[in-house]
Amino acid sequence: AELARRELARRYLGDFCRYVYRGYPEARHLEVLHAHLQQVERYIATEGREGIGRLMVNMPPRHWKSTTTSVLFPAWVLGRNPDARVIVTSYNGSLAFGFSRRARNHIEDTPFRNLFGEQAIGDDPIVLSEDSRSVESWDIAGHRGGMAAAGVGGGLTGKGANLLIVDDPHKDRAEAESK
Repeated sequence: AELARRELARRYLGDFCRYVYRGYPEARHLEVLHAHLQQVERYIATEGREGIGRLMVNMPPRHWKSTTTSVLFPAWVLGRNPDARVIVTSYNGSLAFGFSRRARNHIEDTPFRNLFGEQAIGDDPIVLSEDSRSVESWDIAGHRGGMAAAGVGGGLTGKGANLLIVDDPHKDRAEAESK
């Protein structure tokens, strides 16, 4: 039963979220989000031949949008595509760094290691590089993949991405409507 759960979590984002995040909710809107994000991963994996190349997610606050999209999804993508580069950005650096930290920490946790790490059966284990582990930028050992994070005005020049996530680009409505 555990091996079957692991295989489902490797294949499907919703199963991954429930496997690595204790208390992750079951909700219809999240299943719809998972399906669309899986198509984004498909786009990355097929180098743009299949899937969704651009996706905008709009949900009310506290509906697991950021945890799913900016934390768990990048970890799942890197487990499946360890050469992928991910950038997460937000209206300020601390929010983006928080997403990066949480994604990085999931990769180091036992549930992720059961699926893609040294405890997984088969593939080369996905582990963090020993010399690149900061919340601002970290890499996957032995691969080209990893994650960079920055706030508005932060330094991303010269960094490419297979997956670019812009989460909360504006602090509030007043800032969004300002000149």
